[in-house]
Amino acid sequence: MLVWLPPALLVLFAKESAVAATEYVEDLYWPHGNVENGEGINGMYELNTKSRYNLLGRLFAAGKYVVITFPRIFIEGYEGKRCENDWLALYTENQASQLKGICDPSNRLVPSLGVFCNYNEPPALLGLPGQNITIEFCSDQVIEDAGFEFKWKTVLSPPPTPTPPKPKFPVIKKCGDTFVMGPNQERVIYSPGFEQGMYPSNVRCKWTIKGAGTVFLLESQHFELEDDEGHKCLPDRLTVSVQSEDEPASFGPYCGRQAPEILIRPKNAYVVTIEFSSDSKISWSGFKLLLRTAFPKPSICGRTTYMQSDKTSVSFYTPDYPAFNRQNKVCTFTVKRKAYTRYNAFEVRFNDFNLNTSSSYLMISSGDRSDTFSGMMNSNLSFIYAGPFKLQLKYSAKGDSKIGDRIQAEIRLLTLNPLPCSDDAFHCSSGQCVALEKFCNGIWDCKDGSDEMNELCHHDNSIARKSCGFSAVQPNMDTILDFNQYALEAKAHSWPWSAAIIRKGQKGDEPVCYATLISRRWLLTSASCMETNSNYNAYVVRLGSSQLNSSGDLFEIDYAIKHPQFDRKDKNNLAQNDLMLLKLSQHAKFSKTIMPVCLPPTKFFLRDNAYCMALGWMDADKRGERLAMEKLQRLLVCARRHVDAKMPILFAKGVRTRDEILEVHL
Repeated sequence: MLVWLPPALLVLFAKESAVAATEYVEDLYWPHGNVENGEGINGMYELNTKSRYNLLGRLFAAGKYVVITFPRIFIEGYEGKRCENDWLALYTENQASQLKGICDPSNRLVPSLGVFCNYNEPPALLGLPGQNITIEFCSDQVIEDAGFEFKWKTVLSPPPTPTPPKPKFPVIKKCGDTFVMGPNQERVIYSPGFEQGMYPSNVRCKWTIKGAGTVFLLESQHFELEDDEGHKCLPDRLTVSVQSEDEPASFGPYCGRQAPEILIRPKNAYVVTIEFSSDSKISWSGFKLLLRTAFPKPSICGRTTYMQSDKTSVSFYTPDYPAFNRQNKVCTFTVKRKAYTRYNAFEVRFNDFNLNTSSSYLMISSGDRSDTFSGMMNSNLSFIYAGPFKLQLKYSAKGDSKIGDRIQAEIRLLTLNPLPCSDDAFHCSSGQCVALEKFCNGIWDCKDGSDEMNELCHHDNSIARKSCGFSAVQPNMDTILDFNQYALEAKAHSWPWSAAIIRKGQKGDEPVCYATLISRRWLLTSASCMETNSNYNAYVVRLGSSQLNSSGDLFEIDYAIKHPQFDRKDKNNLAQNDLMLLKLSQHAKFSKTIMPVCLPPTKFFLRDNAYCMALGWMDADKRGERLAMEKLQRLLVCARRHVDAKMPILFAKGVRTRDEILEVHL
């Protein structure tokens, strides 16, 4: 008996299966017939497909002719390209003898009857003497289309030569502008349709900006164009070119979320051209670009500045800022505070830190402390230097760089608490020290209540709870009476740390991977799943939903960290260290429907053959809906959280990190 499951959260037992390319071979013996491809999810062909059809004409068309037609062909391809992503290729019997494995890259070097995709369509018909014909279809791991259909039949005489198909040119939508920017001006340009959240198809836009004697800056305040495998930017792209008395320069192409950040300092007049194009397929949200012009700042090298108030700040910047410094240079800047002031520390906050030359560095010295910075750093990171009355910044650049270096920092005075809290106390925002056992106990022990309003506390009916592993809806795990049963309906929002990874621009909310929220910005997922869907910028994360087509919050993926010992050589068995961390582009707001799971302590031991609860998504399809499923598996997962040097940006007394990194061990 078939039973349709209603939209609900479910529990099941399952074993993780390896995800690999789909290979398919079929021998076609009949004198006429047809083959269709494109009956997968949402009527599209499957990603990562390798198919080969052997049309055995020697068997059914000896002494006759085989006629092949293509009623439908929608295969990913781009204007001016040679079907580099997905393709349908036809080979004669002699040509097919040179082929290697299905969709082997070397097959593209073999002469063929034709390689077809969008913008490179086949003729109306192909007529060949009775012989074996091989047809091969190959797709990559990103961006599918509606597929194809080919038909064949047997005729006694050679068919007439068909009229070549007329090329189909899409309707192009044009946009852009030409304008002049004087000194210290700003201007914003948007992709068409930006306010509606999606740019249109087949767009060709061109902006021309003219200026003279100023630094020109292009900054991306929002940037998201359709991406492709290898970031070749074949579907949609943005490029920037510069013409001046210097050598012409070009930047890009840019796509995905690889946003342009461009700064030039021409000798005299210049013309900047920004071009944007989109194809006829998927569209993303577009871009918002800020254009600025400015005169270079005067040099501060060798200067000494005195500070006596926290109401003002002092700026440090590299020579020629906001342009990049491309010359050998040593620049020293000194800041002193008056001895009679109440301030006892300097704060150095970096608004811009970009050292592209390997030998370039910035050294900050204060008393016995000396820190050396190099590489690149996120904006708004700050460092505090307490005690001495003098702070010195030394920038050194040796060796030429095509890109150059750029630093800008603000220096302020601070008053630090002279009585820091002990290791067993919590430091209140009001300056008090409160014993740790009073932290998150439901009582305001700090005058300002910062010990209870902290994000690590969650209060429900005056009972303090840690904000992990807490569900406002009691899960129905205790109703699992028979461990052999396949699925069990669960309550909505009883697993608030469950997350779905969804592809952008896709009709419906078909998840490609499952993830678990472990903090405000971090999720844990399967490395093998995200390896199959390697272009994580093409996906978003949905939190706070037990049914994917209902409400919930969407988050961009900032970047991913794969377990360094992830190993998937044997695709027939479970992968080793199959873990990956995903960082959200912004913090998730905890609520009754969004809450992180608790990570076990570092010495947690899980006994053999223990049953563990894990969450996933499964299609219990009643109306084409995608429902949340819980999978009960025999998994052994351990995790620990600590600060580790995954992204080194500071070299001096050890290595410091830009952010807290979650490291997961299996």
